[in-house]
Amino acid sequence: SLQIAILNSGPIEATNFNWLSGTIKGTGAINVTGDLQLSNNSAQADLTLEGRTLNSAGTATWRADGNAGNVHLINRLNGLVLEEAVFNNNGTLNVMYLGGNGHRMDGDGTFNNVGTFVKTGYDDGVHISVAFANSGTVDVQTSYVALSGGGTSSAGGTFTVDAGASLFFQGTGVFNGESRTYTLDGEVSGEGTVYFRHASATVTGSYDVTGTTSIGFLDSTDTVNFTNVESVGSELYVNQNQSGSAVNFHRDEDGWIRELTRSHAAGGQFDFDASYIHGVRHAGEGVATSIHVYSPALWRMGHYDPDENGVLRRVSMTYADELLA
Repeated sequence: SLQIAILNSGPIEATNFNWLSGTIKGTGAINVTGDLQLSNNSAQADLTLEGRTLNSAGTATWRADGNAGNVHLINRLNGLVLEEAVFNNNGTLNVMYLGGNGHRMDGDGTFNNVGTFVKTGYDDGVHISVAFANSGTVDVQTSYVALSGGGTSSAGGTFTVDAGASLFFQGTGVFNGESRTYTLDGEVSGEGTVYFRHASATVTGSYDVTGTTSIGFLDSTDTVNFTNVESVGSELYVNQNQSGSAVNFHRDEDGWIRELTRSHAAGGQFDFDASYIHGVRHAGEGVATSIHVYSPALWRMGHYDPDENGVLRRVSMTYADELLA
């Protein structure tokens, strides 16, 4: 157990480790095979890993109350050798209640999630500004997880955000700071909200968010590319982006966006409310006719185009103009 102290040691092998606060220096890896406790409600001090590698193979719990309990991963230059601070989560890390200002993982180190990263507890969320590499499972069940150090997700890695929760892929600030880059080859899904803010992202894995997707505050050089979209949710916001930024959704060889695709056989029918934006195409051969019935009757039809800020705006026209078009 370590609390409000500096531990300078060689390699550490532990079954259970209560790291309530303080700094860990020295050389070699710290291997914890059982329970790892990061801070608690009474420590009221931060945790600093300086130039060491922490391997957690069991169940880790991060909980803090008040204005302390932050985790700092700090690299260290030892002569000409850069000793990196690395946190490898090979088991389960349960991020519980984080109160006050004690809700950050920062520094110039790296967090590798090979196991399961779970955010529970209703609080102000967790901010992770170190590089985040995910090849396991990230499950945002409550509040939010904000990544602002850039990162990757391998093809086997997944991000899931539950209804009422939020996941941020962002830079170090919204109106200032530095942009960050994310490469997401794994699945991103869930009923919550996913934000891309002041960052570039390449999303090649399945993107199936049924809640909300918000893309905003992109710099002139930022690009967000989706190449395997199943759903962007019931609401899509693309706004307050600088000129030169780009948001691209994958289109198939016929130019159609793969989004909320449904198939209906001859004689079939479906309905939707006034907020629904839809496109219809014939998936078979020969001639096909679709009949659109609106009640109450529509005197003006229209389509949607992005304005100069990237926000979708409805361009309306009368039904007579549409027939002429």
